[in-house]
Amino acid sequence: MMGGPPRTRVTVRAERLPGLALRVRVTVPVSDLFGQTPNVMRRLAYVMGIHGTAAVLTLLDLAASAQSRAPGENGGASFTAFRQKAERLAKRIPDAERTRRLTEVFSRALAAAAVPVRVGVFMPIPPDVRVDDERCLDLPTSLAVLACCSGPVFLPRRHVHPSLITLRDGLLQFPGVSEP
Repeated sequence: MMGGPPRTRVTVRAERLPGLALRVRVTVPVSDLFGQTPNVMRRLAYVMGIHGTAAVLTLLDLAASAQSRAPGENGGASFTAFRQKAERLAKRIPDAERTRRLTEVFSRALAAAAVPVRVGVFMPIPPDVRVDDERCLDLPTSLAVLACCSGPVFLPRRHVHPSLITLRDGLLQFPGVSEP
């Protein structure tokens, strides 16, 4: 008989592992940029699938310019303008150069956030787990982490390919790595 008795039940429960845990957030920063646009994450994933590095570089540029604005200053970006800017960037700069630039941006973001250069586990945040705000990654670092994920596994040396990024919030855990 293969696989055990026919009445075997497996229960999976998400738990926080001991070690370093980093919160990956993309939905809040993206909503802050574009407002409560319907289906914004789905639309962003679609544009990233088409324009790849150009879309991510454009998104990061928008996020940087939004940070430099004064609090309360109206700066809600138009999703159509974002898509058009990504299209222009894709036509103007060769893919190899865009990939080089994005790889540099992601490398700097990961280093600045002190994300360990080792395999980690990416998982949804269990509702009963609280992650301190100081362990919450900014948008560039969150996108860099997601670019290095293959399913639930964080592979720090993975080649950057933005069309494969799955936009989701979660917890990146490094079991056995102590908090700094």
